[in-house]
Amino acid sequence: DLPDRNCEKCIQCCVDYEGWLRFQNCLYK
Repeated sequence: DLPDRNCEKCIQCCVDYEGWLRFQNCLYK
């Protein structure tokens, strides 16, 4: 359950946004 698409436009609503940033950073890197 990765709320990646949900966090895209709902940063404040996402609790795991910080972890999501690491996930996205790994993909782009």
